Amino acid sequence: MLAKYGVRIGCIFLVAVIDVGLSAFFSRDFYAPSAVMMLAVVWTITGNFVLMYAWIATTGLFADIFLFRPIGYTAAVAVFLSYSIGFLSRRFLVQHVFWGNMAIALLLFVSTFSYNIFHVAVFSFYGTNLDITGVLRFMYEQFSFTGLIRAFLVNVVLFFVLKRSVDFMDRSIALSQTQVEPKRHR
Repeated sequence: MLAKYGVRIGCIFLVAVIDVGLSAFFSRDFYAPSAVMMLAVVWTITGNFVLMYAWIATTGLFADIFLFRPIGYTAAVAVFLSYSIGFLSRRFLVQHVFWGNMAIALLLFVSTFSYNIFHVAVFSFYGTNLDITGVLRFMYEQFSFTGLIRAFLVNVVLFFVLKRSVDFMDRSIALSQTQVEPKRHR
């Protein structure tokens, strides 16, 4: 139990540092990939949203601190989007491998698009004094389809790397916590 908490806290710090690096690398684009969002998606799909929302919120708070964003912004967006993904994944993920992967890809695209739209909307309010037409104009000017596709592709890679890593860590912890009963010879 304690090992699982330690691994998750380590994941939170590692993902926050990766997110800082990604935001620095993609700083010229308004559409940046988010390792925090992908970890939230991985934890939502592999686990259960009800069990993981506190970890997702903690990850968002650490990302806000590391990225010097308003505290609670990433946490609120990540919890909202992971709830939406959890709601949709329970209904639309099918057992067929191809269609299940296509549904995950669609969920990743929707989460990338909506995360970046929230990002543009929230941070555009700083320069427009809460004028909704100015915000919509700013969002229209900042829209870049190539930037969105680039962020989506990086998020897909992040998703599969984080999913494999989280699955490996969960299996390792489960294996280390099993006790082997010695056979008694009679």
